[in-house]
Amino acid sequence: MRIISGSQRGRKLLGPRDSSVRPALESTRESVFTILGERVEGVGVLDLFCGVGAFGLEALSRGARRAFFVDNSPGSLKILQRNIELLGFEAFAAVEQADAYRFALPASGEADSPGLIFSDPPFPVFKEEAGAQRVFSMVESLLSSLPAPAAATMVLRLPSWFRGELPFTVKDRRDYGESTVAFLSSADFSGGST
Repeated sequence: MRIISGSQRGRKLLGPRDSSVRPALESTRESVFTILGERVEGVGVLDLFCGVGAFGLEALSRGARRAFFVDNSPGSLKILQRNIELLGFEAFAAVEQADAYRFALPASGEADSPGLIFSDPPFPVFKEEAGAQRVFSMVESLLSSLPAPAAATMVLRLPSWFRGELPFTVKDRRDYGESTVAFLSSADFSGGST
């Protein structure tokens, strides 16, 4: 695993020790960031179910202002913390061990709202309808809680074998091998605006 582009291009990242943690492939991340383009530069990033931080760290390398990482695995977060140090991003990253399903944005102003959110839940949760619904409820709750007129893009990664309907507007949807990536906008939820 490595950083694909930006200030830390080519730098290697420490990967997960747990084989059940499956970060997005470099080719998938590269495609996602190509689609995001200039939307990364200067924004705050929220990386949910972050694992070892591949999405958020790539965003920092590409000019994101700050990244906030959330995961409930102490092992993954320990590796993430080491990756942050190896890349010299300590001043631009914050890490919280928490349940991403219950994570709520702090009640602060628009300036502190993330402009880019990565949500990469474990693929096994999509095997059951209740698990998928829990992810979708979290997405709706989070995106509708953003203060207007803040607008954020969410990148939601799910398994390509999941064939259920997503219960919200999807701006773009791409398949990459074992992954499907859906691009959502907070403007399509009650808290956002166009």
